[in-house]
Amino acid sequence: MPQNIRSTLAKFFYLLIVICLISESSQAQYSIGSSIGSYGSSNGEFDNPKGINVDIYDNIYVADTDNNRIQVFRDNGTHVRSIGSQGTGDGEFNSPEGVAVDVFGNIYVSDTGNDRIQKFDSTGVFILKFGSNGTGDGEFDNPTDIETDADGSI
Repeated sequence: MPQNIRSTLAKFFYLLIVICLISESSQAQYSIGSSIGSYGSSNGEFDNPKGINVDIYDNIYVADTDNNRIQVFRDNGTHVRSIGSQGTGDGEFNSPEGVAVDVFGNIYVSDTGNDRIQKFDSTGVFILKFGSNGTGDGEFDNPTDIETDADGSI
């Protein structure tokens, strides 16, 4: 396995463990180089984080479920931006649980409580949404995860 892939995977799994620990303890603070968070609602803080993904530039995306946002960090733990807020409108979330980034840098979020998928550009600007509540074609019942493949397909 090439070194850059091993490095990215190591950071990913370490951060995943850290996020799981943060979601279990509201008192502890952990770091990767610099502080990456604790329990709370400010930038870099989490409340029940669930989904995590890493893009081709090693930026880390976290579905901060109970804060109704996606947080983006550099690979050194520096907070870059937060995407979204609580609601039902475009770019708003209701308990997002999954996040994926395609090869073009587009960000996809499983907006679990709103029964839809939302797409954002690499800077977090809303592009589109699809899905509604149900069990038919194009409908979702609390989607909790999302992935993209090497071609950019969801």
